[in-house]
Amino acid sequence: MPDSEAFGDVGVDTFGHIAYTVKTMEIPNLKKLGMLNLHPTKDMQFAAFGAAIKDAFFVVSVKQKREFCWRFSTFSSTLEEKGEMLLERPVFSFFSKLIMPLFYDKKFLRGRWFEESSLGWTWCWRNLWMQKVKGINRDIPFPVSFRNEVSSAENLIFDPDDMNDFNAFGCYFQNFAAKIVIGKGSYIAPNVGLVTANHVLTDLEQHQPGKAPGPQIAL
Repeated sequence: MPDSEAFGDVGVDTFGHIAYTVKTMEIPNLKKLGMLNLHPTKDMQFAAFGAAIKDAFFVVSVKQKREFCWRFSTFSSTLEEKGEMLLERPVFSFFSKLIMPLFYDKKFLRGRWFEESSLGWTWCWRNLWMQKVKGINRDIPFPVSFRNEVSSAENLIFDPDDMNDFNAFGCYFQNFAAKIVIGKGSYIAPNVGLVTANHVLTDLEQHQPGKAPGPQIAL
């Protein structure tokens, strides 16, 4: 330091002694600037080399894990990746076509997510336990995420190509009193609620009819 002489600290090399003692003295802010260690002693050079090797193995392992997820996992890869797995998962799709009609209505097991992709079958397997065993949306004859709620399958009209709208999360389809019609190609964002019958303002235990409401009482 410029004023080290005033403090009798010339040539003391405090950082050098600390670095020799702790082996791998690192300062986070300097590390962000590409300066791994303050005082590169011999031991610290070995440590830096070891850290570099460790980082390299980490990068390789991440790449291998991503590749594994892309090819084999039904939960970890992205939607686009899953959509491209059909040709690589013919056995999975074949057995799904045999088994899933036992649990879901066959008329819904078609369209782009089942015929052009294997993602639809992935939804079936992923939701099977929670939907058909645990009973969340048990009466719904198509795969629905347990994080969504559908009041009535009979009052829900949609195209199987839009099965993705029921396998996001947080959506609420309240249609026990009237129909919900979803136009083909519609995308419903997470945490959206489609409600056909609101509560009666003067009696919250009751619901309004599933139609355009008449004049309301001002409270």
